[in-house]
Amino acid sequence: MGSAEVNVALLKPATQSSTFEAVGTYGAAFATDGLVLQLQNGYWCTHTRGEFNPWLRIDLRDTFEIKKVVLVNRQDEHGDRLHDVEVRASLDGVSFPGICGTFEGPGLTGESVNMFCQENTIGRFVRAQIVMGWYPEYLSLCEMEIYI
Repeated sequence: MGSAEVNVALLKPATQSSTFEAVGTYGAAFATDGLVLQLQNGYWCTHTRGEFNPWLRIDLRDTFEIKKVVLVNRQDEHGDRLHDVEVRASLDGVSFPGICGTFEGPGLTGESVNMFCQENTIGRFVRAQIVMGWYPEYLSLCEMEIYI
């Protein structure tokens, strides 16, 4: 009998490099709330300010071997802002040597991007970060799911 996938990120603490406007509408916690609304106009999803290399980080509160990360893109518009994203794992939340995967994009509005991690990707913290851009970028995700 196969084991069911477990989203260990659900309701775990999240932080992001900055927050566009109010935490109550664009805060990092929306990445782990388990909700993806059809028409949110950017609200109730994470959203950084325009900056170079914006990131979102989730603290899993324990160390896991990470198998897959799913990035759920915003549902309203501007799906193309999801591009050149790198997902990495870390034991300490500072150094992120464990590469899970990359997504060149650009993303589509409402798209779920599945990244299957390299074998032995171990970490307590998982970070999604836009690593390329010629001008300040926004990172906006409706959910970041992490499977073990």
